[in-house]
Amino acid sequence: MHVDKDIFHTLVKSGIQQALASFVNANPDDMLSDLSIKLDKENGRILIYDDLENLLSEKEIEIWSDDNTPELPAKSFIKKIKFVLNDLSKQAFFDKDFIFNPFSVNLVDEQFGYIEELLFLGGDTIKLDSESLLDLDKELKDFLKDLLNE
Repeated sequence: MHVDKDIFHTLVKSGIQQALASFVNANPDDMLSDLSIKLDKENGRILIYDDLENLLSEKEIEIWSDDNTPELPAKSFIKKIKFVLNDLSKQAFFDKDFIFNPFSVNLVDEQFGYIEELLFLGGDTIKLDSESLLDLDKELKDFLKDLLNE
């Protein structure tokens, strides 16, 4: 069963809102630097944890298609959740007094092992991925070639 894009967006957003509210209620004087998202494939749930692995929110959602491996969600799901998180970021959703920068949202496995970074907000910090570095390498080589040809 596939989830409608708008319903999926609403469910993930409400899960994040609930997680942030739960964190503030439980830790009014603390700062949050990471959220971890764990996927419970057996029960069709998204679980959201703080940086100390305390459960903050869970949402029931039918998210996996037939092409998933038993261990990991489909890449299409990861892409959809990244889209939702980036959309929330553009809306300044994570601009809260209790959110410490750099801030990240990570996909984790059952033992909280890192699978993939879903969102990174670094304030003044710039994080480059391997694709960006490859583009930068090409640009630097082209620049050097043009400079030497002059």
